[in-house]
Parts: sequence; structure tokens; C-alpha cells
Amino acid sequence: MYGTYAMSNLHTYILAHRSRTELKKCGVRGIGVSVDVRHTYLHNRFMQIISRQHAITQRLSKYFTGKPCKNGHIAARYTKSSVCMECLHPTFTSTDREQRQSIKVVRDAARSQMIRHGYVLHSSDLDSFAAMALFYARLHEPALTPGDLGRMLTSTGLNGFAHYVFWIFPEDRAALLEFETILRANREQAIRDSAALAAAGL
Repeated sequence: MYGTYAMSNLHTYILAHRSRTELKKCGVRGIGVSVDVRHTYLHNRFMQIISRQHAITQRLSKYFTGKPCKNGHIAARYTKSSVCMECLHPTFTSTDREQRQSIKVVRDAARSQMIRHGYVLHSSDLDSFAAMALFYARLHEPALTPGDLGRMLTSTGLNGFAHYVFWIFPEDRAALLEFETILRANREQAIRDSAALAAAGL
């Protein structure tokens, strides 16, 4: 019945339908998340700012002040108890937590196969090398993040070069060493060219 309910009328819709069950029955879709999340999202996005007293007068089950609760949530509150909905129904459901836990297990398993390896890089080339290292790592496990490579400065050198350590897969060592060599050669040539121009007064 309400499957194509106009977004402009959602405020009226929210006030008229008091529970998540009713929300689900009416077929609100398009936000792409669970019913609990849609419920919280729609209340935050479309409810008018009204006082609890006004909600009591109008016999509304919920009201929205636009102000954060004691836990920092800006969400609708239950009229009867004045408790924040987000405090009682967190956006991250058990399914979300299970999914995050599953991803963590996968990442931990991938990291257990990685080794530490050092590279001498110029500071200007560090981000390029980190991006390449992440590219190779994600060929093994797409869930890996930049933080999983744990790049770390171990010592500094001359002309902006320094020694960095990354977590990599053993199979990628040769390719990354080759990329390091290319970056260093190009950077050293650029430094020599710059020095030559400076010496020539150009």
C-alpha cells in the first residue's frame, strides 16, 4: 500500500506509523540497510523537532528534540520514558557485528601469512610505494586495509631517503623490490638533475 510512498510525505508517514513492525509492513525501501537502521534513519531525517510535552498532548509514541542524549545520540526518543531510541536499538545490529567479526577473522588470517620487509624510499615516493604494496596485498586478500601493512620508519638517510618496514606477502617481495629500485633510480636522477641546474645557476 505504501510501497511507493513519496519522500516528501515521509514526515506524516513516520508520525502515523509508530512501530518498526508497521514500518516493515508498509514496505519502506531504498536506504539499503536493515529495518532497525531504516527506522532510526527516517526518524532522525524527517521528524519535526517537538517537545515531549507536545508529544504527550498529541498522543505520539515518540518525539524528536534535535539535541544529543546523555550518550551523544541525536535521535528520536520514546514519549513514555524519554529514552533515546538509539540507546535502546543501536544502529549496528547483531548481523552487522557478526559481519565485522567475520571480516576481522579473515584479515587476521591473512596477516598471519605476511612478513616484514624493509625498503629504502624517498619521502616523496612513500605514498606511491604504500599504494603499490596495498595493491599487491589485496590480490591475496581484498579485505586488507592500509593499516594492515603497518608501514614504519626505522632509520633516516641523506637527501630525504629513509628506511621503512612494511608487512607484505612473501610472494610479492620480488615485485616490490623492483618497484623500489625504479622509484629510487628516478628520484636519484631527479636529485642529480636538480643539483646540476643549481650548479649552473639556472
